[in-house]
Amino acid sequence: MADNKNVISDVIPVMTKITEHKLNGSNYLKWSKTVRVYLRSIDKDDHLTKDPPTDDTRQTWLREDARLFLQLRNSIHSEVIILINHCEFVKELMDYLNFLYSGKGNISRIYDVCKAFYRAEKEDKSLTAYFMDFKRVYEELNVLLPFSPDVKVQQAQREQLAVMSFLTGLPSEYETSKYQILSSSEISSLHETFTRVLRTESTQSSQTQRVLLLAVIQMNNRVIEEEVEEELQAIEIISVMERLVLIRTQEESFVIIIMSLAIQNIIVRNFRGKISDHRW
Repeated sequence: MADNKNVISDVIPVMTKITEHKLNGSNYLKWSKTVRVYLRSIDKDDHLTKDPPTDDTRQTWLREDARLFLQLRNSIHSEVIILINHCEFVKELMDYLNFLYSGKGNISRIYDVCKAFYRAEKEDKSLTAYFMDFKRVYEELNVLLPFSPDVKVQQAQREQLAVMSFLTGLPSEYETSKYQILSSSEISSLHETFTRVLRTESTQSSQTQRVLLLAVIQMNNRVIEEEVEEELQAIEIISVMERLVLIRTQEESFVIIIMSLAIQNIIVRNFRGKISDHRW
């Protein structure tokens, strides 16, 4: 019985969850923070940074890591589970989830967060709800652009913030430029960003001019085609009229010929009558 109790005590934690709020992708920052705090509270946060040991403690460490791994897995939504089936250790799992959802190095995500941070509005939310939303965005911004004692890193982050603020203020007609810049693997300098936007604007302007020119040419061609068609219709009408005149003329000529023949018949009959009278 004692052995059975030990087995049960070992199995129960496997089915538990670290948090009731399962990871669904959009709540990664809050979820990962909860996981790290939990692991630190039980003095197991070394599983986030260390690989399996190779000494005599390996088996114990692997058993603990497997138990924590299953607890993490039970705290993840089924749609995300499909993406992490290849992971076997806690560190591997957390690193991969960080790659998928943290947004670090994802310029488009940094842009979205900066836009939400610099253009936050209370709207119809309560003051507390507005503050909580703003704080959430602020915390995510700190994750995407974490503080660093390295001066060069700080300068690069300030340059990134300047670029994001510049792009946020551009109107909708510059969406193509913003998409190209945000799709790149790294953020260029503010000056380079402006140059790329200006270059794209010039290209779009040239393309617009070409489109307008083609439209004018097509319109002119359409007008010419309509004029030619009208002329052809006019020529066809004239041709028909000429045929009608010709037919009319032919009909009149035919009538004249018939009348001439009739007159000739009358003259011949009269002449024959006079000859008969003379004989008598």
